[in-house]
Amino acid sequence: MLWAMTDLGKVLDDFCAAFSAQDADRLRDLFVGDDASLLTSDDLVLRGLDHLHVFFDAYAAQTTSFSFSWYSREAYEVGAVGWVVALGQETAHRPEGPVTSPFRMTLVCRRVVDGWGIAHLHASSPS
Repeated sequence: MLWAMTDLGKVLDDFCAAFSAQDADRLRDLFVGDDASLLTSDDLVLRGLDHLHVFFDAYAAQTTSFSFSWYSREAYEVGAVGWVVALGQETAHRPEGPVTSPFRMTLVCRRVVDGWGIAHLHASSPS
């Protein structure tokens, strides 16, 4: 079932805002389940909340941050599982200036008491 971007789309918006702000605490709060994971086309493979938390802390401490803009966002839900597919651009905000490139992101979410949490995030930069 295709959903309006209100519920699941908010998870994408919350992730993007927290990632752009390099807010490790907010990022930690978005991921659910000890088996949560994050994979990228740059060979980053994080499995488990412990690894995600270490990554978020390291990301928050670095000088480069990332932001996203989307030209296509779709959200789907089947029972207690939902997913969001987003296509757009990623901007790396580096000290020497911003670099923008095409970007894709898929969030697989689990229903939790107060909405949705991210169980898996896959991000890729098409060649």
